[in-house]
Amino acid sequence: MPLPATTTAAQGSAADARPLAVFDLDGTLVARDTFLPFLVSYARRRRRLRPLLTLPAYLGLYACGLLSDRAAKERVLGSFLRGQCRRSVAEHADWFARTWVPPRLRAEVVGRLREHQRAGHRVILLSASPDMYVPAIAQSLGITEVVCTRVAGDSAAWGGAIVGPNCKGAAKLTCLREHLGRERWAAESFAYGDRPHDLTILRWAGAGFLVTRRAGLVRV
Repeated sequence: MPLPATTTAAQGSAADARPLAVFDLDGTLVARDTFLPFLVSYARRRRRLRPLLTLPAYLGLYACGLLSDRAAKERVLGSFLRGQCRRSVAEHADWFARTWVPPRLRAEVVGRLREHQRAGHRVILLSASPDMYVPAIAQSLGITEVVCTRVAGDSAAWGGAIVGPNCKGAAKLTCLREHLGRERWAAESFAYGDRPHDLTILRWAGAGFLVTRRAGLVRV
């Protein structure tokens, strides 16, 4: 299906000349969540039992509303990856992007991604998932720009605390605007997401598409 036409906004700078395409990751490009599968597969491959035993407790506290989304994410990240060697995590991220992700990609959304790439549009992967592995997935898809949740650490090992916003919901638009260095995109813009909290981004773009199981891509 060809890309739909959108109305170009008022004249912008030369940096705005290319159309922009923003893609969510979990549930959009990939048919399911990647966060827990990444962490669980890392623990299993490294034979780390303790994080697997504590995970249900954190998920239960989150489900009961006793932990915020950010706090739960930090607890889980700390449990699985605090103190873990960056090289070891990066190797797992490469493995995850090569083996776990491809069978779970949404063909229709990846097809739209390829259309944007062939047309020379500026493509950004925008995700609430952490920078421990999202860039590896982006690289496997030929995407060079990534905006995602950032996690603390030093040059040798990861921490567990989130640095800056948890890139989810309304914070996604804040992070994207900061990355772009502008409030609006002057040229054509497209956005793709699958959750109600992605609507902020979908409505910000000139053409926003909600990814649904039954109807596929639905114009917002």
